[in-house]
Amino acid sequence: MWKIGLVGIGRGSAYGRIFDKEPSCQMVACCDSSSDALEQLQEEMELSDSQCFEKYDEFLSADMDAVFIGTPIPVHAEQT
Repeated sequence: MWKIGLVGIGRGSAYGRIFDKEPSCQMVACCDSSSDALEQLQEEMELSDSQCFEKYDEFLSADMDAVFIGTPIPVHAEQT
């Protein structure tokens, strides 16, 4: 089972839904600077508060095997 983290809910939520439906994957963390977007995805995917982050540095401390980066392209290099 791959433990997946998702950063950037706006563009990334479609991929988060794909990971959520994939039997070999489990969404374990998500991150976005928008608390409204984060709350909506949290409710949709039934994630706990401890799995949702507004700060990227705190998100990286989650127990994940892979991170999907769905943020704006100009920040991909820095986040990678």
